[in-house]
Amino acid sequence: MLSGFLGEVQAQLRTAQVVHADETGLRVNARLAWVHAVSTTDLTLYHLDTRRGATAMDAMGVLQHLTGVLVHDGWAPYRHYDKVRHQLCCAHLLRELAAAALNEGQSWANDMAGLLSDTWHHVLEAKANGQRSLSDDELTSLHATYRTIIASGHEVNPPPTPTGRRGRLQRSKAHNLLNRLDVHMDDVLRFTTNTNVPADNNLCERDIRMVKIAQKISGGFRSFEGAEAFLAFRGYLSSAAKQGANRLEVLQQLFVGDPWMPSPSGTSP
Repeated sequence: MLSGFLGEVQAQLRTAQVVHADETGLRVNARLAWVHAVSTTDLTLYHLDTRRGATAMDAMGVLQHLTGVLVHDGWAPYRHYDKVRHQLCCAHLLRELAAAALNEGQSWANDMAGLLSDTWHHVLEAKANGQRSLSDDELTSLHATYRTIIASGHEVNPPPTPTGRRGRLQRSKAHNLLNRLDVHMDDVLRFTTNTNVPADNNLCERDIRMVKIAQKISGGFRSFEGAEAFLAFRGYLSSAAKQGANRLEVLQQLFVGDPWMPSPSGTSP
């Protein structure tokens, strides 16, 4: 009954300029499956799969069609999508930076956390004032400070000494975080050059939270079909709520066989 709705949501998400993505595990028939979610401020779509990586995300039929910005937590398979620009979730990065400072004594991590937090608030103020980006001077100063902090991090985290053994050289969590911040600076700071891009992935994390609540209450689903039906229903209610529709009314529409359909992107109240 929701096939038409799901197809419309999938089609609209493919052309969205900013899309959030996340994934989580779900017990189905006493086995671990994966729920992949993509969402915008207007739409929510879930996909259930036995796999977690790019093959499963491709099966969802959305991410490989995107050409805008993909907001995510930095999980490596999202790099499979090279037609999009990426925004790494700064909320995740701030938690990792706090752990690096507390558990590994990395003072540079405190400096970077302060810079990201201050910049985040600054961008929110700029957006409220109608700015689409920070100014060129602001960006130049921000990048210089960012690079200085990265350089100080590398001073206390030199490359590991080769041991002669095969395999990847071991680095601490803080060192890996430092390298990620260094290599992907543009993706960390994407929100400063486009104020329509959020600095965090909280939108999709909220959308996926109901899946975790359902599992916590029931322990999981007995069948794949039942789990898929639940996810389709959740996506239906979530999208309707995002577009300001009355949930009781859209439920009534569904029960009489005439499901609510989402408005074209940007036209919802």
